[in-house]
Amino acid sequence: HRDQETELFDLLAVWLRDLLLSSDGRVSEHRLINFDAARPLRQLAARCREPQRSIVEALNVLSRVRMARHYNGNFEICIHYLLLQMRKELQHA
Repeated sequence: HRDQETELFDLLAVWLRDLLLSSDGRVSEHRLINFDAARPLRQLAARCREPQRSIVEALNVLSRVRMARHYNGNFEICIHYLLLQMRKELQHA
């Protein structure tokens, strides 16, 4: 199951990376890994209060959760924490 967790965390990191790039209107959608989702990503980034700060903090939360799982933190608690913190950071203005 650790492989699946790693894959999940990697997918979230890529999505957050694309969201961060989308928050900068000067970045071409061709730079996105999920270029097919460029429009929804830009819309979500535009609705965040402070997009770049919020997205970077969401990436930091993801990093902390990865570390906790590396040290055998409880999976359910880690996922709940991750989702709650991401919701807090990426909430709309």
